[in-house]
Amino acid sequence: MGVEYPSPEDVMEEQEANKPLLVGPSFQQFETNPKESRISVNPEASGSGGFGFKYEPRPYRDKFFSYLFVATVLVTYIFGFLAIKNAESESAIEAKVQFARYDPDSGQCKPIQHAYVGSTPIHVSPSHGRRAYEKDADPVNAAAILVPVIGTLALILPVSLGVFWLLRYHTRQLVTAILCLLCIIPISVAVLASTVCLLSKDVCSQAPVSWIITSVVLGFLALLMLLQFFGMLKRRSRVDLAIQIIQTATEALKHNLYLLLVGPILSLVVVLISGPMAVFIWYAIFIGKVSPNFDAIRDPANMCDQATGAPCCEYQPAGFVFAYIMLVGIAVTWVVMVASQVKVLVVTGTIAQWYFAPAGSSTVGSTKRSLRNALGPSFGTACLSSLIITIMAMLRSLTNTEAGKLGSSILACFIRACFSWLFQIVESFTLFTNNFAAISGDSFCTSARATLNLLRRNFLSTVMVEIMAQTVLSGIVLTTAFINFGVVRAPFKPLPLGVLSSYFALGSSHRGGCMSS
Repeated sequence: MGVEYPSPEDVMEEQEANKPLLVGPSFQQFETNPKESRISVNPEASGSGGFGFKYEPRPYRDKFFSYLFVATVLVTYIFGFLAIKNAESESAIEAKVQFARYDPDSGQCKPIQHAYVGSTPIHVSPSHGRRAYEKDADPVNAAAILVPVIGTLALILPVSLGVFWLLRYHTRQLVTAILCLLCIIPISVAVLASTVCLLSKDVCSQAPVSWIITSVVLGFLALLMLLQFFGMLKRRSRVDLAIQIIQTATEALKHNLYLLLVGPILSLVVVLISGPMAVFIWYAIFIGKVSPNFDAIRDPANMCDQATGAPCCEYQPAGFVFAYIMLVGIAVTWVVMVASQVKVLVVTGTIAQWYFAPAGSSTVGSTKRSLRNALGPSFGTACLSSLIITIMAMLRSLTNTEAGKLGSSILACFIRACFSWLFQIVESFTLFTNNFAAISGDSFCTSARATLNLLRRNFLSTVMVEIMAQTVLSGIVLTTAFINFGVVRAPFKPLPLGVLSSYFALGSSHRGGCMSS
């Protein structure tokens, strides 16, 4: 019986599956002496293996979508300023509603000529509703708000440094612990709930329905987590690659601490741009007229007072107000998505400059260079990718609304699950595309083709590494949040059992992604 040797095709396929997704310096390079890392990077260097960060001047890509984004924001602001100029005050609107009389002959609400106001309550009044809310509002417990906030702020620095130290020096142990927690906690809760129900049927019958549903969901999802865990064990090489990516990201953050400022600065920019839009909506709803309340007029059980006409007339915003509110919603969502995509471009570009830099060199000004590229040549790419995500988010919201009309049927759940899955695919694909665009400076379509080529060669490995790293990082965040809750919030509010079910949503959360970490 002869020995069977693998064919050359099998050997090449195995090598292709086990090699890293991107070629770059080895991890041992990270432990070089800092005193020897004072040489600036040669701008003409383009990385190793023919692929790397391109330092040469980049042409502006996808300019049309950058113009479209700026035009959308400007139009929103222009109509907002017009709304501020033409809006009426609350007192003026309230007076119009009070002193209005419905005329059956003309079918319109006309102002009454005398100053008599009857005892009929105001049917529609913006300020009346606000006063009622202020009257019925519960008193605010200052201690319940200030103590958690102060405690959280005090724990931010030590907890962040501790997590960073664990990620850098004990990555494998931390990843193993998080994966075990994600499997053990829900399984333990499901087994405990089942045991209690088997031992004492009275306790199970008296338990709230939400607890029973949560236990069933935990048991079902625990099975899925076990299947995912065994799949990770089978592809051990990809788990090791995910651990190396987390180590690389941690080391990159150590050498590029300015990246910590990118998120807060972009969040501040989003607030500065989106904040006035909320004010514009507030003023826009005060542009309208007093119109007949046909529901009150046609209802025979409703006593329509013709003396004052208050129940028969109501204030209605102008027709364009609802269209403007939709425009503001699109603009705000687009601004938020553009900021997130710019963050991806900056983080990816900075880490790419550090990762592909020659050994013994430093990347001085890499964050500034990446920010200049993200807000300059690649800004159109960020606008296009964020527009795609914005459209998908709006379609998902519309689908969830329509599916909600079907109740909690199987068809509604199936529709929500399918569209949520499609949204995650599009979001992950745009993330990978922006990673290529940040490194190469190509347009969105060119980077998308490169992403398709990568996924075509090694789809399962790419997706598995992305899901693995994102699951671990999300698990770290959630575990840290539980610790913070136990320290600063437990004295004020007990932890509900249903919160544990959020552990299972980590695998489907792809915001930021591992490649942009």
